[in-house]
Amino acid sequence: DLESLHSRHNIEALLWSFAFGIYLLRFMTLGTKINKKYRNLSVLITEQ
Repeated sequence: DLESLHSRHNIEALLWSFAFGIYLLRFMTLGTKINKKYRNLSVLITEQ
């Protein structure tokens, strides 16, 4: 019974880390998109 409980905790930890990884990846991609947008905006400002 203790073994099944341990494996369940491992699966739960794996799921949490997986979800956190996806969230972090999404946050990073969103950040790079915003960064590119503002970089292009600053280029436009300097060109004028």
